[in-house]
Amino acid sequence: MAVFGSCFLAAVAIFLIGAVNYFSIASDGNILEGDKLERLPEAFRPKWLIGLAIAGGVTWLAALIDLGRVTRTPPPSLSEAGPAGTKRGVER
Repeated sequence: MAVFGSCFLAAVAIFLIGAVNYFSIASDGNILEGDKLERLPEAFRPKWLIGLAIAGGVTWLAALIDLGRVTRTPPPSLSEAGPAGTKRGVER
């Protein structure tokens, strides 16, 4: 869970930083001067986001497979004896 959570938080942080960079480039006046227009596609760092998405997806898939292998034990029924020989749900 920690790997998936860290991938998710890193992706959100990279996206937010990219959004700030994108809006600062886009609202900086003339977008056609210099290399501003060429820098726009790389503002969101798509390679990093794709890598984190793949790592998160692999982690999620591994957890899904691992949870599918776990066998469940049924919960104890109410008719079993409780502490001190009393039955659960029955007051004396």
